[in-house]
Amino acid sequence: MASENRSIDAELFIPMFLTDGIRKAVQVAESLEIDCSKVGERVDNLYQMLLYASCIVNATPSIYQRPLRRILPEISKNLSRALKFVRKCGKTGILHHFTIITASDFQEIYHLLDASLADLNWIITVFEYCSSDQDSIAVGLPPIAAKNPILSLVWSLISSTQMSSLRNRIEAAKELASLAFENDRNKRIIVEEGGISPLLKLLQEGPNFDAQTAAASVLCSLATDQDAVQKIVGEMGIPIIVQVLTNSVMRVQVHVANLISIMVESNSVAQEEFARENAIGLLVSLLSFGTFARKAKLTESTRSTNFRSLPTISEEFELNSSMQYCEKRKNENPDMKLKLRINCSKALWMLLRGSTSNSKRIIETKGPFFLAKHVEGKKGEFQLNCLMSVMEIAKAAEFDTDIQAALKSNSDAVKTVVDQLLKVLEEEYRSSFRIAAIKSIGSLALIFPEKETRVIDLLVEELDQDHPEIAIEAIIALGKFTSSENYLSAQHSKAIVRLNGVPPLMRLVKVNENSMLHGLILLCYLALHKECSGALEKAKVLSALEVATHSSVAKNPLLGKLIPKAIYHLKFYQAGIEPNMYRISSGKFEEKVGLKTYALLGCSSV
Repeated sequence: MASENRSIDAELFIPMFLTDGIRKAVQVAESLEIDCSKVGERVDNLYQMLLYASCIVNATPSIYQRPLRRILPEISKNLSRALKFVRKCGKTGILHHFTIITASDFQEIYHLLDASLADLNWIITVFEYCSSDQDSIAVGLPPIAAKNPILSLVWSLISSTQMSSLRNRIEAAKELASLAFENDRNKRIIVEEGGISPLLKLLQEGPNFDAQTAAASVLCSLATDQDAVQKIVGEMGIPIIVQVLTNSVMRVQVHVANLISIMVESNSVAQEEFARENAIGLLVSLLSFGTFARKAKLTESTRSTNFRSLPTISEEFELNSSMQYCEKRKNENPDMKLKLRINCSKALWMLLRGSTSNSKRIIETKGPFFLAKHVEGKKGEFQLNCLMSVMEIAKAAEFDTDIQAALKSNSDAVKTVVDQLLKVLEEEYRSSFRIAAIKSIGSLALIFPEKETRVIDLLVEELDQDHPEIAIEAIIALGKFTSSENYLSAQHSKAIVRLNGVPPLMRLVKVNENSMLHGLILLCYLALHKECSGALEKAKVLSALEVATHSSVAKNPLLGKLIPKAIYHLKFYQAGIEPNMYRISSGKFEEKVGLKTYALLGCSSV
């Protein structure tokens, strides 16, 4: 770490200072003079190469320093050892009288100095190649990388990416992408050896889409590692990425949108960082207007952390778009347009996943409305990504009253979202779409009005599904409609019974432990309402609940509380007693229900 903080000139000074000491020690050597002179010759060559390397460094501001910083400490260590040996051969050396040094002892010193010469020659050759316009050069393998050949390859490729001509920078970036694609170890080496910074620079400056595409491809491969994402964030890469997504041609935007989704999926740190740069508004804009990108930078108001202050997408587009620019993009290849939509929708999904703050950011941009509209039509990857984004917003709304209020205040947009979710259940056969739609509907249970009976109808139909996972998700969703936290729970519960949802529910509690757990929770919610008691009695729900008290699922905290209450209510309903006529306190009846009736019913206190 200390060597990384020193300037490269300071790093070069240390071995140059040591070479001067060795040359002086050689001049006063009295034993093994020939061997000392051979050391001196090697040190002279090393000094000249160090001097040349210093000239290159000072003449090239953009020089890639990492390999030189790795090589110079090894050179200094080898020179220190050589100095120690040569001094022992001098007449003034204290150890001269006690240490016997033979010619064979110098063989190791020769080997170390030759390795230092080879290492330094290798890096100088790489620097010279990068300064030229040659297509390729055989630079060999430096001794320092003998045990790790990939290291020297990465060094030479990063050097080219940072220092070479545009043509060679592009080719080097492509080779780095192939290298990173091979395995995670190669990715780590590229990141550790400083590959992120020159790649971000190439992405930002281009100057053409081939250069930007090559840089984005490498970064996409690296970004699957969370440490690499952390490095990109630390190198201030996120503002660069958002800027490129805003201003670049479509083929570059395709790669950059993919980079955003990979980074956010790999490391949650990137999620909030991209949100701060208003990547959400940009992505929704790209989706909402086909492939239109905004030309100007966003106004300061779009960066507000107050989601209610965000302008709508249409307002942003009106402020920032250029009609000539939009017209040009209309002529883009349809396949490229679709690929951009797919990647932007995936990036948006990743940014919304598990983030309440990002869901707040998107709501006031009319994002849910546009996402829902995109679910229409042919159901492909693009539509599924949009549906998953809607699901993330719905999940955030389930636990955030601000989001619930924002959705309720914009009933037209919510109606569009709900209509598309229900349309998925009516028309789509693929489980991924159906499950996402069911989860979304369940999360929005608190905002559905009583008159929206079609929702319960379709969810009850899902209980007869042959696909257990879909049926379980339907049970969970219905549980959110009938939960005591839902002020319309009584109405929703009656609707489930009226639609004959109890029999399939009783079958599902026998399928597996998961369906049993959620099925019993839903049955317990139904049991709390008198209007459901007849259907529950007919289906023998009371017996099923009593048996469940001895099963492993009863250990679930929620179910453990619900089962005694449900049994308690069902027994009183079947005895013709109104629950509001009694109260249980410390195991004793008060008011109109006596201990005898309590005992006859076989209830335990709740």
